[in-house]
Amino acid sequence: MTLDRKLKRREGLRAFLKSTMENIEKYLKGDDISEARLRSFKSMLESTCAQLSDINKEILPLLDPEKISDDVVQSMGLMLPATEIDACLDIKLLEIAKSNGSASVSLPTASVSSGTSVSRLPKIELPTFKGDPLKWQGFWDQFKISIHENERINDIDRFNFLKKYLAGEALDSIKGLTLNSDNYKEAIEILCERYGNEQVLISSHMQSLLRIQKIRSKDNIKSLRTLYNHVESCVRNLKALKLEAKGYGSLLIPILKEKLPDELKIVISRKFGSSIWTLDLLLTYLNEELRAQENCTNSGGGKAERTDESDPLYSALGLFSNTEKNVCVFCKKSHSSAKCRKVTNTQSRRDILIREKRCFVCLARGHRSNACRDKYSCNRCNKRHHISICDEGKQRSEADNISNNQISILTDANSEPQSESKAPCSCSCNSVPTPVSQNCAQVSSRSVLLQTATSEIFGSSCHNSVKTRLLFDTGSQRSYITTELKDRLKLKCVRKENVVIKTFGNLNNAEIKRLEVVQFKVKHRKSSKYVLVEALCVPDICSPIANQKLDCAKKLNEFSDLVFADVSEEFDLSIGVLVGIDFYFRFFTGKRRESKEGVVACESLLGWILSGSVVFKGLTEVTYSHQMRVEVQTVDPLDAKLHKFWQIEEAESAEDNSVINQFTKDIYHDGTRYVAKLPFKPDHESVPDNFSTCVKRLESLNSRLDRLGINTDYEKIFIDYEKDGIIERVPEAQIAKEEGTVHYIPHRPVIREDKVTTKIRPVFDASCSVNGVSLNDCLYPGPNLLAKIFDILLRFRMNKIGILSDIKQAFLNISIHPDHRDFLRFLWRDPLSSDREVVVYRFLRVVFGLTSSPFLLNGTI
Repeated sequence: MTLDRKLKRREGLRAFLKSTMENIEKYLKGDDISEARLRSFKSMLESTCAQLSDINKEILPLLDPEKISDDVVQSMGLMLPATEIDACLDIKLLEIAKSNGSASVSLPTASVSSGTSVSRLPKIELPTFKGDPLKWQGFWDQFKISIHENERINDIDRFNFLKKYLAGEALDSIKGLTLNSDNYKEAIEILCERYGNEQVLISSHMQSLLRIQKIRSKDNIKSLRTLYNHVESCVRNLKALKLEAKGYGSLLIPILKEKLPDELKIVISRKFGSSIWTLDLLLTYLNEELRAQENCTNSGGGKAERTDESDPLYSALGLFSNTEKNVCVFCKKSHSSAKCRKVTNTQSRRDILIREKRCFVCLARGHRSNACRDKYSCNRCNKRHHISICDEGKQRSEADNISNNQISILTDANSEPQSESKAPCSCSCNSVPTPVSQNCAQVSSRSVLLQTATSEIFGSSCHNSVKTRLLFDTGSQRSYITTELKDRLKLKCVRKENVVIKTFGNLNNAEIKRLEVVQFKVKHRKSSKYVLVEALCVPDICSPIANQKLDCAKKLNEFSDLVFADVSEEFDLSIGVLVGIDFYFRFFTGKRRESKEGVVACESLLGWILSGSVVFKGLTEVTYSHQMRVEVQTVDPLDAKLHKFWQIEEAESAEDNSVINQFTKDIYHDGTRYVAKLPFKPDHESVPDNFSTCVKRLESLNSRLDRLGINTDYEKIFIDYEKDGIIERVPEAQIAKEEGTVHYIPHRPVIREDKVTTKIRPVFDASCSVNGVSLNDCLYPGPNLLAKIFDILLRFRMNKIGILSDIKQAFLNISIHPDHRDFLRFLWRDPLSSDREVVVYRFLRVVFGLTSSPFLLNGTI
């Protein structure tokens, strides 16, 4: 459209706007005014103003610069009376609404701007308040303006609106109040007193600051920005509560420093220099660094950001299904083969497929890839093979930094130990199931049945119920229910108890948890009666039970007339309740039947419950054994510290003697140097290969070495190692080995400028693990064989001259037995290759970084 046409169109719109305003003014002066006609005028006025605003935006760039000023003044002069008439319409509509007694809380849906644009405002929706003290002030401010101080709404309607926008604990706190004007004021007082308490708000903000998750990578800008925004918001809210940062900043700064990546802490530390750290400056420097990183990221094409989130870990050991559909073909665990983190080397994966005669496309047995009818192609390279054996690209399913901490079955960040006077008795009265051993065995045709049942669980009122699976366990001293089931049944807390968790075989590592106690009812199968159960609440009990061959047991002749408590078709139900020995015998009648195969059926109020070993046709790869041991007792922190101190100083344990005896038996001299074996624990889990993690760590290491300018010096160390026979390249034919016999260790340089001989030393991270055990977890650290300081000082005073000496590269003078060298593999770039190809090396000597290295060195000396 040309400029002339646009000008003509604007003239027409202006004429229509003037005519509309005149008609509205005449109508407002009359006596017969209807709400519908007013809203029609208002809509027409807004529509015309919006069209004028759009045409003005199109005309301005086409006008002569000298005419723009006059054109804008003319346009604004026409918009001013339109704004005034729109305000008159709003006032008239409000008067009509007030006279009709309307209780609407929505703001006017549109307004005419005094500028050159008109916008339609959306309705304001209040948030739902569920009882979080941190969200109370924001909710109350919006509710107060929209409803509480709205004169057009009476108290009863306000009470209805209040209940509508409350949920959870907040709604429960006023649920007993009947609907009237006086109770509305009382409800407001209850909420303000409970959630508007300044001390509660201060405590909530401080707790949220203490619960901040650690960010492990400076490249995770999104998480760092979230951390900064959260801290800044809490600081501002605390300031509004008249709590200045000077009062708590010195305590909060070390906590924030611990949550930041090491690289970022160094940058901020340089900015502070020798000055004392303050919270305000820390947040300022952090914000400046984040803005700089965000600018670089935005200008660099926007790489996909990685987060610190990892796959969720179960808090208890799950039972595995033996179906091929859900079992990894490489490690035989219950996960997708493409997501296997135990065998990550693609060459090792191919070797397993060849050995088991599996197809490279669908991973099934019985045919080759050229005869496979599956139309599958790799999502990464579009070639015809399974993605788990693809060599191109990087594995994207693993995070760069995965926490090595294992989640306990009763993780609760808010749990606090009670004082000694409130602690339960010292006898063993509380327990929680804790898996402690995993025994892998090839059992071709047997499945062990656990005592399980499915039943309706009711709350105290019996109004709502949930169907779940119960696990009966005589090894647990107390009964348990999951938090999810408790919330669904809306069970109320009867009391709270302190529980000291002690896992089997590790009695000194105690952890106190404060757990809620609830009561619920389990319905009988054949009657309307119930069994009342009291249980402790825990986040999880165990993974959904699998490998329960109930169908095979039900077909036995001895059980043909029985009604069973568990149904085999409902394996998707997770364990919601664990019935311990405290309520175990309230369910069982004492009647039992035993089959010739050894399966036992016990009669209960829920039906007949099966247990024992049953024969079935198939192959099960893994068998799990569970041992429970948890006690509740009075804990004195001072006694615990003294006990730990004297335990360190006491004589060698039986375990230490066993390690020393095995070391003495294995070590020998090959004519040049001593050869030792790694002190593996006899019951350790299968060691993952860690290959993909080492590939990523190597790429990060190369970037760091280039940045520090020590790439050549670091590479020279490995060249010298290979020349001196400390390391060797793994032959191509030996790279792929069976799962559990190979492990790759990531490494990094340690720079010591104060050292005279070795300024740069490679240190190997044998504690690195990805959703499993690390190499150090599988090794005994061995006893401390260092001479006592007291003995050394006495010997030093016996003669006139004291001699101090050091063994150069002491660890590297001890050879590792050939059987254990593949556990000490690592990756490095080929210095002789032009494209810097990744080469697999393995150590022939003791590695600096193993938990057992000091013991091997001192034992050899």
